[in-house]
Amino acid sequence: MASCLCSPSAIAAPELPGITVLAVSAIPVSGYEIPQTQVPNHGTFPPGTIDFCNVTVTYSHPQIEDQAIVEVWLPPKEAWNERILAVGGGGFITGRLRYDQMAGIVNENFATYTTDAGLASPLNPVSWALDDSGKIDEDMIEYWGHTSLGDMTAIGKSIVNSFYGKSPSYSYYTGCSMGGLQGYALAQRYPGDYDGIAAAAPAIRLHEIFMSWVWPQLMMNLAGEYPYGCEVDSLTAIAVAACDATDDVEDGIITSPDACEAFNPFDHVGAAAIRCSDPDNTPISKAAAYVANVTWTGIVDEASEPVFFAQHPGTDLTGITTPAGIAATTCKDVGEECGGAPLPFGPLWLQVFGLEDPSFPFEDLTLELFYSVLRGRKALFDQYVGSTDHDLSAFREAGGKMITFHGLADQTIPAGLVRDYYEQVLALDGDSADYFRYFEVPAMGHCEGLAHPNSTFDALRNWVENGVAPASLPFNVVATGGELNGRIACPYPQIAEFLPGCGDATSAECFACR
Repeated sequence: MASCLCSPSAIAAPELPGITVLAVSAIPVSGYEIPQTQVPNHGTFPPGTIDFCNVTVTYSHPQIEDQAIVEVWLPPKEAWNERILAVGGGGFITGRLRYDQMAGIVNENFATYTTDAGLASPLNPVSWALDDSGKIDEDMIEYWGHTSLGDMTAIGKSIVNSFYGKSPSYSYYTGCSMGGLQGYALAQRYPGDYDGIAAAAPAIRLHEIFMSWVWPQLMMNLAGEYPYGCEVDSLTAIAVAACDATDDVEDGIITSPDACEAFNPFDHVGAAAIRCSDPDNTPISKAAAYVANVTWTGIVDEASEPVFFAQHPGTDLTGITTPAGIAATTCKDVGEECGGAPLPFGPLWLQVFGLEDPSFPFEDLTLELFYSVLRGRKALFDQYVGSTDHDLSAFREAGGKMITFHGLADQTIPAGLVRDYYEQVLALDGDSADYFRYFEVPAMGHCEGLAHPNSTFDALRNWVENGVAPASLPFNVVATGGELNGRIACPYPQIAEFLPGCGDATSAECFACR
């Protein structure tokens, strides 16, 4: 790539109302190696190296005294496919530093960009979520929550237009979790900015999601009992075995968790803990059944009525197969000392965003204080961070298309949350499947894993550019015997049905949506 084309002098600085551009850097990059990691909506990009122009725009908003960055990666002019594919984040991160995604995207000849939303230390919210008085900085929360996305798009497109001398033919966005939430924010708040949005496992109602991570840990603290992880894992395995065949295929997968609602973990107290190292001498305890039931029921109010969604049976509750388990304890197996092991973002959210007290001892949390934070902060974070507007008419009128998938074994964001959102969109617009489709993926955890539908973005692009709406998304799962089985995820409310007489339950071709 000619260095004269990738230089600040050759690229016009963005001019946007309310923004002061502090610096624009442009650096040619050669031989950048594509990381071999799984990327939500895409799978693993082919190995190789790329050349691109890295443009970094640093800017501020005088009214909130911040300093934010939008980073743009541009493939060589002769290679550009005249398309943009913007990248979202995860956790508290709004996107910047997700170079594993950006590298693969550039290799497919898209221009790509992302933002840090002005979070110099995103994993330390004390540094940006609280103002000098120790209270929630509402301007910063709003910028982090969604207005940074408008700036990212305007700045990114300005750089793309300046570098290539023309506007893109199509603009896309991809993200999962926090990135999925950002995709929904773009569809709801900036409906004309993107032709296609791939928003997987969106963390809409972010406040309640993080508080749901606190819930099972609080329940264990209040009960003073912490079961062995292998006991809870045993209950998960028993539930999978009991509910497996409801789809007429016995493969160690719960295709429809709704069919498992009658499973009662307390019925198995005293049974052998089959996932423990000494199952014959380790009966499943009442404490293990209690923890599984608390997690499968979700947050309830003082009258035991559900107030938020729960993880489905079959989900990894203890972190045995994934890096996250909201009902994890410090003891994985018998003989180990037991205590609670909350996911870090749960207590962190409670302390910083809920109580505005980063030093609050998590073990001092009471049920009354939990409810106070859950209810008292909901409106604030729904306004600034949540993206739950069910009216997507502006996105529809702009010609946008959106695909969402969610793993039915998602261990951090309950799948029922997104199903509920989609059902309300359908209730408002019965034709919403013409521009927005939601897919539930059995056996899939949060954002990644073997059950990940790798062709999601390709399906979105085909829908946007060729008018072919996705009738299903293929994916693979590991069955009971360890073999890799092909499956399809269907657009909700359709479900995948095994075709009688097909014979091969390991092939996606033997399933159809109904």
